[in-house]
Amino acid sequence: MNYQTPERPKENIGGEGMEHSSAEKMNKALALLNEVAKEKKEELNQLISERYSNIKEMMDEATESFKETLEKTKQNLGEAMASGEKKLKEMSVTFDKKIHDNPWTYLALTAVGFFLYGIIIGGSGRSITKYK
Repeated sequence: MNYQTPERPKENIGGEGMEHSSAEKMNKALALLNEVAKEKKEELNQLISERYSNIKEMMDEATESFKETLEKTKQNLGEAMASGEKKLKEMSVTFDKKIHDNPWTYLALTAVGFFLYGIIIGGSGRSITKYK
């Protein structure tokens, strides 16, 4: 008895057939990962936007507070400058009246002041020892 078995195609173990099925499996896995990543991306975007919105609100509040403080400071500085200008004018008028009432006293005080200034400046040159 001659018994013949039908020939089956030979499979390459670790060959092309295995590579083809592995590549398909990898593609399916990557597609599944992409789908999951898209779903998680939306969740992450929502979480991030919620957290950053809190930070943005805090920054807006701080900016608003800073603007209010800046406006108050400008107003106070303007008032102080106006007050200082008024006082300066009053002092200059008073000083002018005193000088016109008694000019020789202020002239003598000015001369004495410049004389002392000259002594101080001129005296500093004498203390240096000159070597020849």
